[in-house]
Amino acid sequence: MRKKFKDMLLENKDKPVGQAVILSMFTMLDGDPRFENLAELYDGIEEYGNFMTEKEAKKVVDGFIAFDGNRGQKWSMDAISEELRKVGAMPEERHHFNKWMLYVVMNSEYADYGGVLQKLGVSSQDMPKAIYYMALAKIDDKDRKMSLRQYYGLE
Repeated sequence: MRKKFKDMLLENKDKPVGQAVILSMFTMLDGDPRFENLAELYDGIEEYGNFMTEKEAKKVVDGFIAFDGNRGQKWSMDAISEELRKVGAMPEERHHFNKWMLYVVMNSEYADYGGVLQKLGVSSQDMPKAIYYMALAKIDDKDRKMSLRQYYGLE
């Protein structure tokens, strides 16, 4: 039933019947927290391109398995901010990603490449800065074949 309704809505989105259904959905969703999350997601993707909500980011990171067998996050968002302040790098919201995308990519890069960096002699003190610059490289990758949202299974 949901698929049939969704297909009908997509087919008729530019017709009066589709627009009437969409407008009535806005009325139904006004004040619904699920709509607020959807609105935040839409605004974020429009503004940043690579955007995640806090809830999405935490769900993605919870699935990580690091090189050392640990699961989940290496750093919380607060820890990322604090570590980067210590080494003079600031996690800013740039025009093409938000802080939750940075949180995901930094934890992902650590899970995948932290062991390599350790073998190359990167100290635990310098690890957050190294991972930060690796995360920026991944976010800014010009020849990436899919969005980071797709890469992390959100689209």
